[in-house]
Amino acid sequence: KGFKEEEADRDEARALSVKLGMAVAMADGELDDSEGKTLNKWIKKIISPYSEDKQESLKNIYNSALKESYKLAESDNLNLTDICKQMNKVAETPQKHEALELVHEVMAADGILDQSETKMIHKIATLLDIDPTELENIRDKQLVSFKPKSIDDDNDGAGGGIDDVESLLGIDPTWGNKKILAHLGKEFTKWNGRMNSLPEGEERDNAQKMLDLIAETRKKYV
Repeated sequence: KGFKEEEADRDEARALSVKLGMAVAMADGELDDSEGKTLNKWIKKIISPYSEDKQESLKNIYNSALKESYKLAESDNLNLTDICKQMNKVAETPQKHEALELVHEVMAADGILDQSETKMIHKIATLLDIDPTELENIRDKQLVSFKPKSIDDDNDGAGGGIDDVESLLGIDPTWGNKKILAHLGKEFTKWNGRMNSLPEGEERDNAQKMLDLIAETRKKYV
């Protein structure tokens, strides 16, 4: 690719990332204020290194992608497969990882574990041919600053359910108990090590919360 073509493809890939972020935000049928703010904050961060003229041009591109994808999602016409197919045409690996980081930020914005969002993120990763290990690294990087709610098994709206946590942790519902327990053990060890390496503060507290959620989930299979 020439420089101009590479630049145009990067700009398009980021506009597609905005659409993927909107798709995850609207997975539960509505756009939460915190999710909208997360998308706008990401746009501001992405355009900040450029000149004023370039910033204005990019802002128009990304805001148009934001508005268009919201309208399509609202009418249930936002096609995830088409967006990812185009992303595969124009995006390099760094832009794909950037998109996965954004959708995880959107998922974490309201602090609620929503199975529809986590399932959509896994679908996006599959369509973009993201390596499962790389997806896990991107997920964990975001989760360390995520404030997960408690599990809500009685459906009173106080937090995510067991299935939401399992989806978040990458558990396939077709797995048997033995494989699920082994996976949860691996996740517990990983998060315990991470918590012990973090200084006192919000990220350490969030890592402890993940340990609590894993322990609660494990009770279902023991």
